[in-house]
Amino acid sequence: MTATGDAILVVGGYGTIGRTVCNELANSVSEGVIAAGRSPEKAHRFADTIAGVNARTLDVNEESFDESLAGVGTVVMCLDA
Repeated sequence: MTATGDAILVVGGYGTIGRTVCNELANSVSEGVIAAGRSPEKAHRFADTIAGVNARTLDVNEESFDESLAGVGTVVMCLDA
């Protein structure tokens, strides 16, 4: 898998740590920031609260998530064990 864009995808982006990471990134980078997780409702609800953050559904338990990585150049993992 190769990077296909400049966006920064934050997996677990609307959780406790992910919210902070998305907020800091949105305030400090020009690339798009994407909050991603299993719940599209939670991701969209969170993304609507911060300018520069978009939402995307992503489940790391799926066999393939190529579609979720479209346009992404960097992935930040904020998942709990």
